[in-house]
Amino acid sequence: MENPIVHLGMWTLSWVVRAGFPVDLSKHSAALLAVSNWFDFFGSADGGMHVILDGKDQAGHPISTKWFVIARDGDGPYIPTVPAVVLTRKILTGQFRAAGAMPCVGLVSLEEYLHELKDFKVRTYESTSGPGTA
Repeated sequence: MENPIVHLGMWTLSWVVRAGFPVDLSKHSAALLAVSNWFDFFGSADGGMHVILDGKDQAGHPISTKWFVIARDGDGPYIPTVPAVVLTRKILTGQFRAAGAMPCVGLVSLEEYLHELKDFKVRTYESTSGPGTA
């Protein structure tokens, strides 16, 4: 979380639960949200995430890929909803007809995902380093 006060508060509450105190935090979610809103002026409506993968290429050389997502003006909450939007569109247009439980890997491409975010203030950046990369 961006706000260190809210972050510290949630961390402290997590230790209360881990210590075994019989506290159901979900019953207090409305109050916790109201308290966290008191500290909104310390933060912003911008957010981000990064993923860093380190490994080896097919030749065994070290390689690193970094992917960053930056969301501005409160558009961050749209990011996790995009796969549902893409899949719904595929179902409605007849592009997806499978039924039943299945793994979701490969059902939505990165291009489809990013296309759905084009009208929001969400940008992605990627960099790869290692042999054979520019």
